[in-house]
Amino acid sequence: MLSGSGINFKRYFLLTGISTTILIILVARSLPDLAGIISVYIAACINQIMLARFARLFFSPAVATQRSNIDKGEVVSTFIVKGIILAAGITLGVLFMGNRVIFPIINYVFQMFALYYSLVKPLRPL
Repeated sequence: MLSGSGINFKRYFLLTGISTTILIILVARSLPDLAGIISVYIAACINQIMLARFARLFFSPAVATQRSNIDKGEVVSTFIVKGIILAAGITLGVLFMGNRVIFPIINYVFQMFALYYSLVKPLRPL
């Protein structure tokens, strides 16, 4: 199950889903805790999928040979939107969980590693 972003979504959601489920079992004490964990998880997933799609577009071989065709406004707006989405997710997590939002943020760091292991790497010619 691949998309244009080069992410194996089965592997990504399996790894991140397991870690988030374990986090919910260990940390969530109430429904607001559950809402905080899920909001940070969804914001992190959207953020990382945007990152992978953008990196695939920006670093593709066709673009690498034609650096002048890169729209700098698109680059800036993508990173601004990514920052807003992540800040909104963490803010919701803080509102729901308070100081315990550190646990979903640690899960976000784990999600970065899961994203790396879920990227589809092209075969290099010999």
